Amino acid sequence: MSDAVFSQSLQHFIKKKPNELSNNSGTFRIDQSEPIFAGELELTLPTYQSLKTEIVEQHILIVTLNRPDVLNAINTQMGTELLDLWTRTIAEPGEARCVILTGAGERAFCSGADLKERKDMSKETWRAQHEIFERAFWATGALTVPMIAAVNGHAYAGGLEVMLYCDFAYAVKTA
Repeated sequence: MSDAVFSQSLQHFIKKKPNELSNNSGTFRIDQSEPIFAGELELTLPTYQSLKTEIVEQHILIVTLNRPDVLNAINTQMGTELLDLWTRTIAEPGEARCVILTGAGERAFCSGADLKERKDMSKETWRAQHEIFERAFWATGALTVPMIAAVNGHAYAGGLEVMLYCDFAYAVKTA
């Protein structure tokens, strides 16, 4: 399923109206240096390396796991970024009423931990990584707004756990 088709299927949740927002695509993208204003919602988020964040319809934050070349496997960088994002959202959700979590690409929502990164880790390094992952997962459960998993492909191992931490999951037929 193409990203365009999957995006259309999400319209049940976001009902995007491009002309209501001020840029051409109908969305505001989070950038490194400036807060985003979409109506009354103000979020200040950094530009992440392994996540894409986007605000639509003033109250919906879309978070995309953005490592499609490795089926959105969670490496230490992504775990750290998820922890940062959820911590910021818990501390100040602004007018956010919903988070939609999805994966980049057409093949996978998330394939779990990046085992190639782990293969050369010492026991201490693995424990530190595991602590980051655990904190990120617990922070997901502490969000004060509902989170929807928009499952666009396979959800293996820890990727299934990520989906299960969400309040609701919406999956394409091929997931």
